[in-house]
Amino acid sequence: MIAAILLAFVVVAAGAYGFYRLKDYFVTKEVEVPNLVGMNVEMAEEELDSRELKLRIGKEIPSSEFKKKGGIL
Repeated sequence: MIAAILLAFVVVAAGAYGFYRLKDYFVTKEVEVPNLVGMNVEMAEEELDSRELKLRIGKEIPSSEFKKKGGIL
């Protein structure tokens, strides 16, 4: 009987510890994303780094509408 109670305690404690360690993977917080339109990649990365965010470039498309190469649309 004592072994079963001890085992139950260990299982519950392990589950609670696991949830505590992994909660950031399941719970997300809301963040404000700055407006990066018109910035070049370097400026955008600096702005995002200051907010502990990362820039991911999805696809680069050439455009004759914009004079600055590497600008963010």
